[in-house]
Amino acid sequence: MGRPASKLPEHLQAIVINERWREGPLRICIIVQREGDPVSGRLVPLRESGFARAFLGAVVDAGDGIVEWLELWVQSPELLRGAPETARSSACNALLDRSWLSWVDAIEASDPGSLVRTGGERAHPRATLLDLDGGRCVHPEREGAALELCRDDAALEAAGLEPYGTTLARYLWMGSGERAGSFVAASPFCKEDGDSSSLSSVVPAGLCAFNGGCGMILARRLAPLSLDDYIDCLGGKAFEGVTQGPARAVLSESAHATRGYTRHEEVFLFRHGRWGRLVEGMYLKLRLLLLAVRDVRTLVESGRQPILDLSAESFGVALAPSAEGLPELWTARPSLREPGSAVELNLAFSDATYFEPAREMAMGVYAPPVGRVQQGQGTLRLRDVSVVGVDKGVDAGKTRFEGTLSTQEHLRLGPGDLVRLAVALRDRRVELFATPMVERELTSGEVRLRGVPTELDEELSRALIESEGRPMSGVGYSAMTLQGSPCDLYSLGVLGVRTLLVDGQTKLSVALDEALSLASEVAQHHDPEVALGERIGKVMASDARWMDQLGPQRVVLEELSSEEALDAIPASLWFETLGVLVRMFPGVGPDSIAKDFGDAPASSPESAFLGIERDLELLLERARSLMLVDWAFNREVSGLLRRYIAKESGENGKPKTGSKS
Repeated sequence: MGRPASKLPEHLQAIVINERWREGPLRICIIVQREGDPVSGRLVPLRESGFARAFLGAVVDAGDGIVEWLELWVQSPELLRGAPETARSSACNALLDRSWLSWVDAIEASDPGSLVRTGGERAHPRATLLDLDGGRCVHPEREGAALELCRDDAALEAAGLEPYGTTLARYLWMGSGERAGSFVAASPFCKEDGDSSSLSSVVPAGLCAFNGGCGMILARRLAPLSLDDYIDCLGGKAFEGVTQGPARAVLSESAHATRGYTRHEEVFLFRHGRWGRLVEGMYLKLRLLLLAVRDVRTLVESGRQPILDLSAESFGVALAPSAEGLPELWTARPSLREPGSAVELNLAFSDATYFEPAREMAMGVYAPPVGRVQQGQGTLRLRDVSVVGVDKGVDAGKTRFEGTLSTQEHLRLGPGDLVRLAVALRDRRVELFATPMVERELTSGEVRLRGVPTELDEELSRALIESEGRPMSGVGYSAMTLQGSPCDLYSLGVLGVRTLLVDGQTKLSVALDEALSLASEVAQHHDPEVALGERIGKVMASDARWMDQLGPQRVVLEELSSEEALDAIPASLWFETLGVLVRMFPGVGPDSIAKDFGDAPASSPESAFLGIERDLELLLERARSLMLVDWAFNREVSGLLRRYIAKESGENGKPKTGSKS
């Protein structure tokens, strides 16, 4: 944001994180505090996401001046120690590497100017520890030879150690030459009794393990402004400048960093008063939302998997130095800053692809209403059990079933959900999996299930067949919801509500509740022959509270009535904007792009965003045209028309008897 400070603040220091980079005129450094923070220590953490964490860094020149502030992202598999068991058991180094490289590809496609390419973003660097007191980095060695990440699964298995590709264990070694072997455990997932030594045995004590596991490192230009701050700026709120992390370092000499955003002259249409600022604010907010959707779509398309922990905090905003005649807020580039936390579950028996967040995320209001564990005990009544015939390919010889699960709870299951059943057969506990047959309407507390063909030994298969027609009580069950890119679409819908409908008079939770109520109301009056925007207009006209809560006056923080706001923003444009938000919430009604949170093909999960992206492009084009009108004439005419319509209309928007409509 703006021109960076020429010198590093005295309470911070810069440490080059690769010895090879010391020799150049420009060096990639991590920023550390001279005095440690009680919580974060001496590093300056920025954020975490799934299996990666970011720290404050910088490009430093030969004169120790700060050329560019950076986010230094480090691949950190150890974060998965807090993941749910199903996600942790499915995660492995090969999947993490693939997800990481997909993220790099997505940045290259959507925001290449933010990358500072070092080579470490696509290849595993050497393990790096930091001597904070000495101000230097340390690379582990043994017998004078450099230790590198071992990705040779055959060599690892020969030493009785876990392979790299299919586990989360990571070992260092000296390579495949004469001194091969002598592995060093560099991950908390390594065997404690394996044929290896610990990292502490090859490095001095007291070092900070910045990247002991040879995680890939991505250097990206810092986006120091939060998305929430930027949204509020577009609405007209001042902010106190840009600081970062516990160090509270001022990272910019931009005017906004010291005095905050308070002058209306920072936008083009300030001379047209609050109406002009409303139109310009709406245009910039629609642009923000479009860029957010585009970045998410690019990452999902690149990795062929959802993000699953998307919120406003997943984005950052960078402002370029102001150009002559161009307001600073127009230079913003909101962008997705995190790789996501989705882990593909290893369920070989299922045709569907299931994902789970790598860890429990505190997403708050942005979290889609899925992933809640539905579990308990019930009674299973088997209707039909059979063995798949020998001519049925990969399922030949497996046992399948159809039955009804009766519970005391009301199970809410979709067509892509998976139910795990724990059944006692012949004094043995057997796990069976089934999918709900949601097309069958049953009484509350019952669900019809179709079993996934399962390989059972002859005794268990016969026992299951003999259980036909006999209720089996005490069957444990847990339901797993299919989570896909529609989960991210929902989070983007919440972001749209935050961007367009939250002002100084309302909270996000309230605005979201109203928006979802509007979506439900529109669904109840669905008419495929009438455009969504028109139907929303009828609903909004039916009760004054709708316009009070969800009117265009919410775009800015200034005191405006909905009637005044509609003098500047055409009602049809606003209703179509609300229609875009309605469509982003899966399963609300026929207008929803996705019928549930798993409604996206595994081959093209990005398809969930394409329609919304096109809609936002069209809305942005229309909003742009509003800034090129004769404002005095436009406000006068729209005000006269609005007052005429109000006069000629009776209650609930119906024309008076005898009037022309």
